[in-house]
Amino acid sequence: MGMAVAVLPMLVLGRDGNGRPTLAR
Repeated sequence: MGMAVAVLPMLVLGRDGNGRPTLAR
């Protein structure tokens, strides 16, 4: 569950890890 909690905020911030906006994606 820890991983999910760490991944969700990243998607919300718009950081897909590559610095690309996930919201615009």
